[in-house]
Amino acid sequence: MKLSSLIHEELILWNDEKISNDKELFEKASQMAAEQFHLNKDEIYSSFIKRYELGHDIFDGQYAIPHGRLDNFNDLIILIIKTRKTIRFAQGEADFFFFLMTSNTGSNAYLKALAGIVKIIKGNKEKLKNLKSADELQDLIKASNIKLEEPLTVSEIMSKDIFTARPEQTVSHILNIMKAKNLKYMPVVNEKDEYIGKLDLLDVLDIAYPSYLFLMNNLSFLNNLRSFEDFIEKENDVLVKDVFKAGHKRVIRYDASIVELGFVMKKEHMHYVTVVDENDKVIGIVSMRDVLNKIIRA
Repeated sequence: MKLSSLIHEELILWNDEKISNDKELFEKASQMAAEQFHLNKDEIYSSFIKRYELGHDIFDGQYAIPHGRLDNFNDLIILIIKTRKTIRFAQGEADFFFFLMTSNTGSNAYLKALAGIVKIIKGNKEKLKNLKSADELQDLIKASNIKLEEPLTVSEIMSKDIFTARPEQTVSHILNIMKAKNLKYMPVVNEKDEYIGKLDLLDVLDIAYPSYLFLMNNLSFLNNLRSFEDFIEKENDVLVKDVFKAGHKRVIRYDASIVELGFVMKKEHMHYVTVVDENDKVIGIVSMRDVLNKIIRA
């Protein structure tokens, strides 16, 4: 089954001029779903609102993917509403809404549909902006050829906006990047962009806390900021190769299943995993936040 097979003409409302706020948006979506699938409108509305209150991301300042889950419901509903004007939604504004409704237990098809919609949004920005009709949207979705039976893979939930460190860079330089980009973790790569290890803030703190300190049971005598003063003095001289952790425990292939990803993260107590291709080149990062937002609370 393909994503396009779930999106019919009657499930698309194009360039609506009446919807002016999020409440009206959810009411209209609930009405459309109830009429097409003979469901209770109030239950659908309540389900959408329950998820909405947990927070939603806005993609590219225009797109949103509201979703909900219903009890005693074993199907997957996808409907699309395009408003003529942007409306306030969550913490931003949007005018293109892809609604999903599934069961409380969820399904692989639901997660694949969610990942597929995100892929369509991110891979067709200009085409989506220039669409003139619902028919053109359906053609675009058909051309994406997204299959819902295939298992969800790491590549579909990973972040591709990655920053990497190299062994010869200074810790000071890396900390500046981490601060500017709000990062806690960076893969370390060689000249071929192949993964050779990882660097996170705890690794960097090794500069401030020499190994002999961890042999002591009580550090109360360190009642000043001397350790951090030493750290600040050294950060321009210490290189990444002096503090990063080498090895492949924090790597997973892009085509690994989500089940394997969860197992690896749990077994190794990892919050971040670097994603590599078949040649060990770094192509993404997946975090526990990604698992939470895109799987557990998708």
